[in-house]
Amino acid sequence: MDQNQFEGTLNELTGKVETATGNLTGDAKLQADGRIDQGIGKFEQSYARARETLRGVVDDVSGQARHAAATAQATAGSVGEALEQNVHQRPLLALAAAGALGYLIAFLVHRK
Repeated sequence: MDQNQFEGTLNELTGKVETATGNLTGDAKLQADGRIDQGIGKFEQSYARARETLRGVVDDVSGQARHAAATAQATAGSVGEALEQNVHQRPLLALAAAGALGYLIAFLVHRK
């Protein structure tokens, strides 16, 4: 139970006591104050629950993002290793691919 939940519960109970006392004594102002305190208490409790729910959602999303980043990093590493291995195994093919890519970029940049 966090501070808002505790204060909400306390305000709600105080409001119930005030309302009951107002009912017994016939004091309309005390009854109204009690209802207001009950409403404030319920609001504080709802706020605390919403905040806790949001905190859980943020934790879940950040955990999923960390997992996705780790997966992407592992995939990028394995792709890089595979590319490096292919360059070592077939250097002429790698050189031809790099030349073709350079020619394509130059063609796209300088065409009018």
